Amino acid sequence: MKKITIILVFLLNSVCILAQSTDKPVDLESIPNEKIYMHTNSTMLLVGEYLYFNVYCLNAKTNQPSEISKTAYVELISSEGERVIRQVIDLKDGIGSSDYFIQTSVGSGNYKLIAHTSWMQNNKYHRIFEQDVFIINPYTSAQAKVRKDSVVGKVNNHEFDKTSTGISLNHSSFGKREEVIVDLGNYGIKKGNYSISVRKIGDIPSPSINTTKEFLEKYTDYEYSYRSRTETKLPDLRGKLISGRIIPKTSGIPLNNQQLTLSVPGADYFLKTAATDRKGRFYFSVDESFIEEDAFIQVFGKNRDKYDFEFNETEFEDIKELSFADYGITAAMKQEIIDRSVHNQIENAYFSLKPDTIKTTLPDNLFEGVERVEYVLDDYRRFKTIQETFVEIIPYGRIRKNQGDYEISVLGYEPKMDFEGMPLLVVDGLPVQEVDDFVRNYDSRKIEKISIIRSKYYLGSMFYKGVILVETLNKEFTESYRYDYLEDFKISSGVSEKNYFKQDYSLKSSPNVPDFRTQLLWDPNIQFKGNKDKFNFYTSDVSGNFQIIIQGFQNDGKPVSITKTFEVK
Repeated sequence: MKKITIILVFLLNSVCILAQSTDKPVDLESIPNEKIYMHTNSTMLLVGEYLYFNVYCLNAKTNQPSEISKTAYVELISSEGERVIRQVIDLKDGIGSSDYFIQTSVGSGNYKLIAHTSWMQNNKYHRIFEQDVFIINPYTSAQAKVRKDSVVGKVNNHEFDKTSTGISLNHSSFGKREEVIVDLGNYGIKKGNYSISVRKIGDIPSPSINTTKEFLEKYTDYEYSYRSRTETKLPDLRGKLISGRIIPKTSGIPLNNQQLTLSVPGADYFLKTAATDRKGRFYFSVDESFIEEDAFIQVFGKNRDKYDFEFNETEFEDIKELSFADYGITAAMKQEIIDRSVHNQIENAYFSLKPDTIKTTLPDNLFEGVERVEYVLDDYRRFKTIQETFVEIIPYGRIRKNQGDYEISVLGYEPKMDFEGMPLLVVDGLPVQEVDDFVRNYDSRKIEKISIIRSKYYLGSMFYKGVILVETLNKEFTESYRYDYLEDFKISSGVSEKNYFKQDYSLKSSPNVPDFRTQLLWDPNIQFKGNKDKFNFYTSDVSGNFQIIIQGFQNDGKPVSITKTFEVK
């Protein structure tokens, strides 16, 4: 398997390089196609609730996790064509999960939750996964779109598979704050990837949840045909692919081999380089997790202010092709909506006592492990100007004028221990080209630390005689550093994994904290061993009928859809 993966990655890299450097059609028939299944915790939500979802990116033929895309895109689209949310999901072995808190700005109506990869967009027959979602906003009087005299439809999947045989619970019904033990021992589930939702069933009709079995039945005969053989969308092989092109502001400006940097400044900054092809196109692979953070891209060199940037979008383009369901509410549902809204408000008020936790991963620092000399400026007498600071504190750095402009240089190592050559200046993770402006105008008292890398350094194809790393006290440099050639945009390149809150009353904790959870359990990555599997959760202070839904795929690609209902009195 490892050899196959290595060969596949090599093949895809070769294809991507070819696609970037030529306009000729590329034969991609031998590369596996993809399809996506997405398990959601519910298809009917109120404002103030969480929409949870787990993405399964599969090999289109084997139904096993895809080895191609490392990123999936999820969008919630209203029936009017408005994109309510758009998230970038990191895929690990073809699996990724996230959530979205339904805010009060979201109106009542019918929505479509879709998911796709960039690679899937090449297929004109099947490019997205679709799930109908019905949302109610009880905090607004604008309900005309969903008010109906009567409604017809399934009620929160009461009819979904009835109850799967072979699984059992420790009781036939349960009291409040009682442990529920689910035994899958007789079902015969095998090792694979699975997600679980346990949620209260209401009396408001809602769209059916797409099950794994229904999904594979629909796409048993998987067709594949390219929408355009000359504009193939490249797969996200190592994370999200940020691509676009530079556009010259005047004629005669070269497009090819222009050096670019992409940086996300901050305490743990992200910095990468790329070069344009002969048509000015560029590609950055971002394998770190960023959610709506400030990013900056710039061209390096004397022509840096002579280009504009145009980015390629990875969002679903054909919203008009979507067909929306038509679910609604009647006056008879008023009390259920009120009760559920009250429960949500109480739960949100006590969220700090029941938090989800993020599995944090820090970006790889480009200069990590490189030998340097560090100067924490609070250890010395403070000076206002950059020039004074270098003269008095930084022996391995030097500032001097060249034809009226200030330059910074770095003292190298033996045998050529001199200040010749230009170093790279990086402030809070942002490469700075306007060295003279930085020396003249930046207040040195805002700087926390200056580090000097004295060895030669290559940033992409750009060579530097050393590196000067500046860290400000509040990491606020980009708030004041603005030039027209510095293109800023919001970057979203994958959400951070979460450990979702799971109530445990066996610990005898928080007896006085209200518990009005209607979502008793959400686990997007539960592990089954295939032999006498069990899992547990606790009921809340909410009574009524609840439903357990397990979706996923065995390692051999076989779909698994399990459901079980129970009552809390």
